[in-house]
Amino acid sequence: MNEPRHHATWPQMLTAHRSWLSAVIFARVRNQDAVDEILQETALAAVTGNCPSDTTGVSRWLYRVAVRQSVLYRRKMGRNAKKTNGYTDVALSNSETQQRSQNPLEILLATEQADLMRTALERLSDADNEVLLLKYAENWSCRDMADRLGVSSSAIKSRLMRARGNLRAELMRLSDSNDPWETK
Repeated sequence: MNEPRHHATWPQMLTAHRSWLSAVIFARVRNQDAVDEILQETALAAVTGNCPSDTTGVSRWLYRVAVRQSVLYRRKMGRNAKKTNGYTDVALSNSETQQRSQNPLEILLATEQADLMRTALERLSDADNEVLLLKYAENWSCRDMADRLGVSSSAIKSRLMRARGNLRAELMRLSDSNDPWETK
């Protein structure tokens, strides 16, 4: 059998796919601590022989395994557990040094916008979060997403358009409900 060569290539393949797999997993579980645990489970499945024999469908297979492991993790943690969302935490921590030099009104507006974005993203579905995260955080093209996720490019474009519309609608709902001048 060709097993030793097969196992020798998996560490390199997993390293090559780690970045986008992490983004997919994070979009599903919204917990940075869980990403490494789920990646370990995915790697374990890869090296124990449950993987495809050819290397052409590896990214699709890894995507399916990562999603399955993410679902199992969420079940384990409980559906009613409080979910944390760190999409804008990185942006906030990076912009904190910039905000120190801004005036108080700019700081207040930036914080308010980040809170609105975080809340809107929390209200979106996992699929919408996933496609937006891959597009804007990982800077993937529609073609990259289609190839790695195993769907057509037109399906990715539709998902992306729907996710943007859902995010836009959610932001509008939130901004309308947070209007300080609105009489109640």
